Amino acid sequence: VAQGLVRALEQRIAGATIPRVLSQPPGWAAMPAVPNVEGTKFPFGPKVQCGSTLWVSGALVPIGDMAAQTRSTLSALEGHLADAGMSRHEIVKVDIVVLSMAELPALLEEYRSFMAGVSQLPALSVHQPRGTCAATKTEIAVTASTLPKRVAPHDPRAGGVRGDLAAVSSAAVRCGDMAWLSAAAAPEAGDARAQATAVWGRIHAALKAVGFGAGNSACASVVLQDMDDLGDVRTAAAASLESAAGAADSLVVSACSAGLVDDALVEISINACGLPTEATAPSTARRGDLVWTTASAVAGSRSVRDATLACWRQLELNLDAAGLTRHDVVKVEAMIGDLAAVFDFNQATWEYLSVMDRMPAMILSEPRALPDGAFVHLSAIASALPKRHFPKTVYDGRRWAVVEEPLPALPAMPPTGGRKVLASGLEVENKDVTYTGGLSGKKLRMPDEQHGLPVSMLNSTKRNFSEAQSAAMAKIQESLKPPCDHPNMLNFKLTLGLFIPSTNTTMEQELWSILKHDKNAGKCAGIGMHTVNVITPKPRVGTAEEVAQYRDAFLGGMKASLTTMKQARPRAYIMGMSIEHILPDLMSVQKPMLDFEAECEGLAFSEWTTAAAAGLNKFQATRIALLAPFDPAGMGHAVKVFTELGFEVVRELGFGCASTIDIGHVPFDAKKRAIVEALAGPDVDAIIQCGTNLSLTPVIEAVEPMTGKPVLGINQTLLWYALREAGFADKLDGAGRLFGSTELFTGAKLLGHGCGFLGASGCGSKVAHGSVDRPSTTPVHAKSPRLNASEHVQAFTIAGAAGAKVLLLMLPGACAGPFRGSRDQEQVSMSSSVDPSDALWRDVHSHVQGALA
Repeated sequence: VAQGLVRALEQRIAGATIPRVLSQPPGWAAMPAVPNVEGTKFPFGPKVQCGSTLWVSGALVPIGDMAAQTRSTLSALEGHLADAGMSRHEIVKVDIVVLSMAELPALLEEYRSFMAGVSQLPALSVHQPRGTCAATKTEIAVTASTLPKRVAPHDPRAGGVRGDLAAVSSAAVRCGDMAWLSAAAAPEAGDARAQATAVWGRIHAALKAVGFGAGNSACASVVLQDMDDLGDVRTAAAASLESAAGAADSLVVSACSAGLVDDALVEISINACGLPTEATAPSTARRGDLVWTTASAVAGSRSVRDATLACWRQLELNLDAAGLTRHDVVKVEAMIGDLAAVFDFNQATWEYLSVMDRMPAMILSEPRALPDGAFVHLSAIASALPKRHFPKTVYDGRRWAVVEEPLPALPAMPPTGGRKVLASGLEVENKDVTYTGGLSGKKLRMPDEQHGLPVSMLNSTKRNFSEAQSAAMAKIQESLKPPCDHPNMLNFKLTLGLFIPSTNTTMEQELWSILKHDKNAGKCAGIGMHTVNVITPKPRVGTAEEVAQYRDAFLGGMKASLTTMKQARPRAYIMGMSIEHILPDLMSVQKPMLDFEAECEGLAFSEWTTAAAAGLNKFQATRIALLAPFDPAGMGHAVKVFTELGFEVVRELGFGCASTIDIGHVPFDAKKRAIVEALAGPDVDAIIQCGTNLSLTPVIEAVEPMTGKPVLGINQTLLWYALREAGFADKLDGAGRLFGSTELFTGAKLLGHGCGFLGASGCGSKVAHGSVDRPSTTPVHAKSPRLNASEHVQAFTIAGAAGAKVLLLMLPGACAGPFRGSRDQEQVSMSSSVDPSDALWRDVHSHVQGALA
């Protein structure tokens, strides 16, 4: 059977089709095909660059003998370097794993040829794991830097194969504040403790040669022949670092058991940094913009997926303690106890990292053993600097292919100005305007639904009009003479296009109850809604099969509902559906919403994940309690989505409704008690509710004073986002604390009470700018937004509704996340600016005081 499988595999390889590469960096053409595994998701990218440093994933080409594999792999790596504008001369560290030490000489011969002509050789480490991906003979990963190198040579006394390694590498390479050391070993020194002591001596000598000391050691990769010797290595490390205060505590150690060159018992490779340690946690240290951290997980009775996810969660907790998140990870060295489980590992890692806009570089292997019986071990580097954008690359199991594809679709923005044809066929001047969304900062379009309307001609089948009546008709017709300039008589400010499932009997009524509240009616005059159903003929959601049917019906009906909606010519859209109970993660939830928004022709679009994040960010909530009508599986999806949005779900409670119709029948008292008695507590910052058919607005006003916490119902939050996005600044009654304050925006104040060119007073088209609740409404994944030297702080004087002057401090790019705020927001009336190259905050106080004065 095995021989038959091998023959089939060889035939498949021989006939494999190499994907067409539309843009080939030099050297990529030499990379042959490797077997594809259908349906596999690869949770890493080919390379990541932050600042001056480039990390390239482990490259492997399991075709041919060791020489051929090494040649092809190095060629592929050079292609990635060229794509980043670098070459082999910028490589500072090379990590090599080999399946057999007996074939290392063949690898070194190809490597020596590759590095010929490189005057400052990189650092190098080589070890032999128990297994490599795709049973490749070698896997090679590189790190490169655009900064000038300072290198330290090896001890010339090295002999054996290690002497051959020394001939093609440097003992240490320093670029700026970073240094990379070759793997050091001392097989001649004796037992494991003696070898470890000698190795640390050589490390100190190499660090000193490039201007560093022992205290600059940031991360140590320890490889042992026998994992039982790890204690001796730790003892030797503590003794060696004793002279550098705090160095042992801040050193992050990653250890495994594998075969070593010249049968050494211990090998240690160091990554060093010249900056002081800023924050430490268990197995974590931050120096400047970089964080090194490790995490392990024991499988035990857990599945490989669960162990992998547990390991990633621990890693992110470590990063959180250092002020970063999973989005900042740039390089991962992953080790798993059995490569037979690699696909489960890949799927789980993809599940956890798929929200990232740039996947990290990665190298993966199966060691002989991991410390403490761990099955999964991750050693990661994260950077606070922004990641460089590279052309879209796809790994389909055969190779990386650079795909020339358009950027993610942005809302199609019809042109403003010029002329347009109305539904009546009349051609008029196009008075559509563009504005900046009040919360999102996006460039949006507000269609003009007034100029040229209506096209009307009085008529009557009766001719028995008096002279006075005929004169009156003539005056009426004169007032309707084209082109007219009359707004919609009821929705003269804004028509909201509301999409709801066909079984939803709650949301539209709940939104009207806010807009038509006794104290809100005057402020909201001219704001109306047009509702279109998304057909969901099978409302039962009690089983996985029923949920899948409901999901397919809703997602499949969205486009048809938009076509219907456009006939009413709304000026903004609201998607009245929380689809996290039918889709498993944030990326799956956001993709159909992004696709839908791309068809909205530039109009404002309010959808749940963005609105929920904006509402929670208004109250700076990070720990939340969740109420929803979902079953356990749906609740699990919802918890995951909010977690991936950057919030910690402390508690959740689901009503487990059997159908979407049942949701509308959950009593107000049950919802009130659920919030007050089960969900609220001192350990949560806010309570949030999903499910648009689960009416909550009548409950919010009662429970917020009882709990002392903001309560965000989905319907009120979606309306809040839609109105604030369009510039409606006033507070509204009967809708909780979310609407309970007057807000100013970065966008045009289109709908503010008594102001704005769509307001009832008609006071012109002046665009006013102000401040938002947070610098951006994108999901905030970092608890403390970071600014670097390139982030500008600008002060603007603006005119508000009462003519008061207000100072706006814009913090572009202060928040990280899957959707980043616009950096090209249109600004007006700039009064002054703060130069960040001097002292970022020095003059802010005086600017504020001056503007307020």
